[in-house]
Amino acid sequence: MNDTDSAYYYLCMLAAIVILPASYMIVLREMKRSKVSSPPEFEFFVFFGTVGGWLLFVAVLLVLGGAPSAVAILTTGMVLAVIVAFSLLVAFPTGLFLFILMLHRPAVTRFHTVATWALGTVVAPLALLLLFIFGWTLLSPFFESVRF
Repeated sequence: MNDTDSAYYYLCMLAAIVILPASYMIVLREMKRSKVSSPPEFEFFVFFGTVGGWLLFVAVLLVLGGAPSAVAILTTGMVLAVIVAFSLLVAFPTGLFLFILMLHRPAVTRFHTVATWALGTVVAPLALLLLFIFGWTLLSPFFESVRF
């Protein structure tokens, strides 16, 4: 791993382990201080947790990218498969459900508005990933049969 990769690795780890949990705690404290009725704590938890999980994944890829052995490539593929499966099976439906629920619930405070759009930013890339995976799965036999 070169110096640039190690700097990105430490930045991702710092953000995922220290900055995002601290930000979540600050948001909770501000909601409690502002006496928000029915605060969107779980929505913010899903947002900060998903972003932190992706940052940890990027850090793992940076570490494994420096060692191009068969074991590292296999491990990276397995980690990627687990992360994508978790994102598609848990984070995407949960975030989508909460996003739709927040859209239909009136935005009482700025915290509710920010939580709604923060979930939207997490759900959108996962939706694109889901469309890409299913689209590729459905269309790849068609492209294999076509000869150019």
